[in-house]
Amino acid sequence: MSGDLAIWKEAAVFHGGSFEFRDPAAPTQAVRFYRVASRSKTSADDGRNQLQAVDDPFLVRPIAGLFENPIHWAKFTILREDSTRVWFQDSQRYRFHHDYARLRLKPFLGMSRAEFDLSTLQASNHLAVLGAVLVPGDGRPEYGIQIVGQKPWLRDEVLHWLRLVRAAVRAPVGTQVWYLPTPEQATAAESDRETFATAGFPVGSVERWLSQDAIYSEGWAVGRLTWVPAAEISAARASGRLRSTDILLTDRVPAELPPLAGILTLSPSTPNSHVALLAQGDGIPFVWFADAAERERLRGLVGREIALRTQRGFGATATVLDLGSGVTGTLREELLALKQPRPIAYVPRQTLGSITNLTPLSPADIRWVGGKAAHYGLLRVAVPLNSQPAIALTFDLWDQFLSQLLPSGRTLQAEIDAQLVGLDRNPEIAVLGPRLEALRRTITRDARFSAAQQAAVLGALANAGFDPRRKVRFRSSTNVEDGEEFTGAGLYDSFSGCPSDDLDADAAGPCGCDPSEPEERGVFRAIQRVYASFYNDNAFLERWRRGVVEAEVGMALLVHYSFPDEIEMANGVATVTWDASFGNVSFDGKLVSQVGAESVTNPDGATRPEVVDFYQFWGSMSLALRQSSSRVPLGAYVMPWEGDYRRLVGLLESVAKEYARRSPARKRFALDFEYKRVQPGRLELKQVRPLPLADERAPATTTFLMPSVETFVVEEGEYSSVFAKHRLKCQLRLATEARRLTAVGLATPPFTAVTWDASHLGASWILTNDLANWPGFAHALSADRTRDAWVAGSGSLRRTLGLLIDWRRSSKPPESAWVTLLDGSVSLEATYDLPQPELTWEGPSTVTNETVRLVPLRRPPGPGTLPQSRTLSRTGGLRVETRFLWPPEPQGPTAGYTAPNLGFVETRIIGLTSEPLILRSGVAQTYSAGHHNFSETFLFEPALDPGVSAAQRAELEAAGIRQLVAEKGFFEGNLLWVVGPEGKLRKF
Repeated sequence: MSGDLAIWKEAAVFHGGSFEFRDPAAPTQAVRFYRVASRSKTSADDGRNQLQAVDDPFLVRPIAGLFENPIHWAKFTILREDSTRVWFQDSQRYRFHHDYARLRLKPFLGMSRAEFDLSTLQASNHLAVLGAVLVPGDGRPEYGIQIVGQKPWLRDEVLHWLRLVRAAVRAPVGTQVWYLPTPEQATAAESDRETFATAGFPVGSVERWLSQDAIYSEGWAVGRLTWVPAAEISAARASGRLRSTDILLTDRVPAELPPLAGILTLSPSTPNSHVALLAQGDGIPFVWFADAAERERLRGLVGREIALRTQRGFGATATVLDLGSGVTGTLREELLALKQPRPIAYVPRQTLGSITNLTPLSPADIRWVGGKAAHYGLLRVAVPLNSQPAIALTFDLWDQFLSQLLPSGRTLQAEIDAQLVGLDRNPEIAVLGPRLEALRRTITRDARFSAAQQAAVLGALANAGFDPRRKVRFRSSTNVEDGEEFTGAGLYDSFSGCPSDDLDADAAGPCGCDPSEPEERGVFRAIQRVYASFYNDNAFLERWRRGVVEAEVGMALLVHYSFPDEIEMANGVATVTWDASFGNVSFDGKLVSQVGAESVTNPDGATRPEVVDFYQFWGSMSLALRQSSSRVPLGAYVMPWEGDYRRLVGLLESVAKEYARRSPARKRFALDFEYKRVQPGRLELKQVRPLPLADERAPATTTFLMPSVETFVVEEGEYSSVFAKHRLKCQLRLATEARRLTAVGLATPPFTAVTWDASHLGASWILTNDLANWPGFAHALSADRTRDAWVAGSGSLRRTLGLLIDWRRSSKPPESAWVTLLDGSVSLEATYDLPQPELTWEGPSTVTNETVRLVPLRRPPGPGTLPQSRTLSRTGGLRVETRFLWPPEPQGPTAGYTAPNLGFVETRIIGLTSEPLILRSGVAQTYSAGHHNFSETFLFEPALDPGVSAAQRAELEAAGIRQLVAEKGFFEGNLLWVVGPEGKLRKF
């Protein structure tokens, strides 16, 4: 590149033989000259100034999880000294900016990582700006640009960089470019959203490319949809605006939620959080919808009665129905009765005769030290080098604390009883909340440990070897949590205390364990706050909802050193499943991690954690990244990959083996862990507890049919012949009413309205309203199938039609107790008075009975549909050119797949009439697929298409052609048949 032909400067580097170059500096120059030189590519050519938005080898393509479309990405650097060029690095080879820059970019050659970060991530004196191009994995015509920085960049700078990158990315015409700000840039980007959009860079997030709904808990619910922003949930609960029977819709899920019927969030949440674990234990549906249109629909349903259900498996599904006033009275009461939490089994607390338990803890000690402390013993036995030494303070100390006399003259226990007397067993928090708040104040402010109790606790800590100058963590451990039926995750609180603050004989600060804290933070202050959490709103409600007797439960404590935030490198939650049901053990689970001390168990909803799945069988283990943390650079992991993850799984397996050894009758179980990575890189297991599994012995319940309206059409797939699909082509609109699917409930059709529309055959081929009044109507129930029959047509087309529905009439947890038409199998059968033409592998034939499958009408076809085109011809001049649509290929495991036709675009038939026939109507064209689409059959009936002229119809009639059948065989090639007016088949 030159301005005077005397001095030349490198303008850009490209790879391969094809490129487009846009010179950003050209508009500022009076004249510009360019020349091109080529050379052989070497291993050092791992950066260039242009990127292909589609299939560029520099793009990292993560392995997709089940039913996921991974996001592809490549990183770039813009040098301050050369601000008109974008250096894209081979991100397959160099995952991080520094790895590439220190080898290839002049200002950074040989620079350390720390020096590089100081030179790029701060606004002052930065030598370069860093970023990434992100491309959706589902092929949609768009990509996004991220700009990296520890502080917000100026808007005009960001716009300049965005324009520069857009000019350097080769993308198809019409491709939309998004600005995808990192968390540090998000607030500033949001405030300038309109400016960015006007410049052609709408502000978005990678959420728009997440194709799979995120189901955090399986379950079902029926209730009022209530919108409450996360910041207002506590106030809404206290005022009664948010009730326990409501389904919550919120902008993000906070660290704690009250008991609710269901949870819908407008932004992705955190798997394995306390909210998610509690929801799983209760069968409360908890979901984020990936489809932005569905999230917007939810906003429109606020205040209405809805039905919600979620289900995991090979294709997680979530459904929301607008019920209006469709489920009322006794039917509603019967349905909601199934959602009443069943009483849980728990071990009543007992006194040990000592306030401490220094012996090795085991799950059998729940009666003395509660669930958290008892299960901690598994860690000390299985992984002693990766868990903190600990002791338990027993229920004896709790009982002694409750027996003290308050200034009022009555014991603390009597004060608690007085506050709770007269309450209904299922109170709303608006009534209960003020009383519980008063109790917590009494425990933390009015109550005191006696001198003897203080001496005993401090003595126990000293005997256990705790350093009085290090903070000690006091963790809640009740006998009604961490059990095999109920986790109680997050219901109670834990606090840290400093023993030296209670040993220094004064109440003046600073803290003896942390001089930066101006006030003392003693042990007994911490213990009283843990004790007060026994009466947290949600904790108390859960105990009462589940039939717990208050006199039988209490608060013990698990005690070990605290983990200062400054030494935490990462923390996380793991849920694992151990299955030895069939002899060989399979061990799998999910690791949800975040950098530093930012909580995964109680997230604030503002950031995205890392999610890694693992599976281990026959001594082999696989790891798969499902979601990256928003707190680490693109391509990075929260912990060193793969070493720390494999070591962590090994620790989890050791504990699971110990649990299995102590519970030999349990062939299958699930465990929940909390873990940390602390300086200088040691893995620590902090907690383990069993997770409830779906009760396989739970009795099945008869399902409830929900009111809904669906329009069905004949599926043009593998099932049945092309003639059957064509003859029975129709639209069937079914409106159901709420019913329980008992034999009595299905003794009559469960429809409020039905419309059968085959009007392309004539004006009389449409029936509406009350099915029972249709000609020849008959209803029958056999096992789980209903058959509603009627008579249509006359003469050679007269037929008896039967609507067949196979209902899902029973369910077991965690399956939903309510169903819709779409949960069954719907088909249409026909019995003809006169035989109808058919084509078999032996040649022309006839049939008098046939059945087709019905599927919901989806119009227009969704995004990602696959356009298809076929050309079938024969000697003699006949040529068929047809275009139609297939759905997107299924994701996840499939045992083969046969694509159905979603609709015809157009068919041109040349050679039957003087002018080509152009068919666009769906009723005039039918498709039938052979297995895996290895063979295909098309049936065309031009007279049914409104676009066919009268002259063309006359030509076809004169030639004795009513239908044309074109077969594309796997071995046979193309075969064409004609059906004449009399219904006879002949080869063309």
